[in-house]
Amino acid sequence: MSKRVASIQDNTAVAATAVVDISEIIRQISEIQSNIAVAIDQQSMTTREISRIVAEAAMGSSTIASSIFQVAEEAKSALDEVGEASQGALDLSHMSNELNQLVAFYR
Repeated sequence: MSKRVASIQDNTAVAATAVVDISEIIRQISEIQSNIAVAIDQQSMTTREISRIVAEAAMGSSTIASSIFQVAEEAKSALDEVGEASQGALDLSHMSNELNQLVAFYR
């Protein structure tokens, strides 16, 4: 009977050690899961920040494109006005020649 009690005590000690080992493994798993959760949260925050920055960049690109379009329109308008001024100068040149011819005729 004493051997039986000793065997039970030995088995109980082994079981207690196993429970302690299992508890440590569970604690380690819990710590790893917490670290993973923190990493996922940080990754999610980073992804949201990248999305925000990309949206701002897209908006900036749109503003730049609009500004370039405006500059192009103004350049076209200026070119048209230069063409009109050039034609006006040419017309004035012709009139000046005609006036010179008239004045020369009456002299």
